[in-house]
Amino acid sequence: MTRQQCVSLLAKDPFYRPADASGFPFRVINKAADIGSSLASLVTVGSRNVQPGHQWLRADFGNPRFDGMVVLGNFVHSGANIGSPVVEIKRGDRLLYRSGPVRGKQIVEVLRTRFPATALPPAADWVLLDFSNDLLPEEFAVKFSDEGTDWGEWSAIALKSE
Repeated sequence: MTRQQCVSLLAKDPFYRPADASGFPFRVINKAADIGSSLASLVTVGSRNVQPGHQWLRADFGNPRFDGMVVLGNFVHSGANIGSPVVEIKRGDRLLYRSGPVRGKQIVEVLRTRFPATALPPAADWVLLDFSNDLLPEEFAVKFSDEGTDWGEWSAIALKSE
């Protein structure tokens, strides 16, 4: 069923009360084999979409390299580096994300929407974050925060080089 069909049916249900939460603003795709492609080839967000002043450098644990990609991370000298890049995104856009093994200090927040800030899952390998929720506005900003200052508390994103 389409979203509009569900809305129409729920409007007729006298017991239905819409919840305040609107789910997650993104979904995590973690296996390229599941989608028949390389995850990096599915990235749609370019490096020019990063707002200045984010404190993350072109640094990541192990310094991975992708052809045609820019990696921004907060692992400069250790997992103790922090920062919060803001990336301009359109609904349907995708980017890569990975993190250290310690969960809870890596947060994603879709700014100026009703979606609550959400802790990102630990991701030792690159995963694709797909921002296709139809409740997202057409264009929006996403803030990736990493406030971890201990071992294993780091994160990185990968975007198309532009």
